[in-house]
Amino acid sequence: MKKIIKIKHSILLVLLISVVGILAFLLESSDLNSINNIRIDGANYLSSKQYLEIANLINFKNDPNINISVIQDRLEKHPYINNADVWQAERGVIKIKLYEKKLEALLLTNTKQFLITDNAEIIPFYAATKNIDLPVIVNLKNANSIT
Repeated sequence: MKKIIKIKHSILLVLLISVVGILAFLLESSDLNSINNIRIDGANYLSSKQYLEIANLINFKNDPNINISVIQDRLEKHPYINNADVWQAERGVIKIKLYEKKLEALLLTNTKQFLITDNAEIIPFYAATKNIDLPVIVNLKNANSIT
C-alpha cells in the first residue's frame, strides 16, 4: 500500500516538474519578454529621441540582443548622463529615469564647444542641447590642449 502511494507521489512530482519546465520554455520563447516601447523621464538637456539615437537604441525592436542591462550601459556612456535607472514597468514597456550631470558653464574655444560640469569635468557640447542658461568662458589660454 505504501509502495503504491510512493509511486503515485513520484508520478505526480514528475508531472508537476514537467509542466513547470514546459511553461518556462514557452514563456522564454514568447513575445512576453520583447521590448515594444521605451519611455524616458528626466531628459532635460536633450530630447528622449536624441538620447536614444546617440545610444544607438532607435531600432531596439529589430535587435534581439537589446535588454535592460544593455540599455542602461549605453545610456550611462553618454557624457550628459550621470546615472540611469532602467526597469520593465509592464509587459513590453521599459521605463528609464535619467539623472543628468549638473552643468556649470559653457566653454568656447576657437574650433569647439564644451560644457563644464559641477565636478569640473569637460564634456562635449551637442548642438541640440536645450534648457541651458550658463555662463560662457571664452579667450582661454591653451585652448588647443582641451580634447
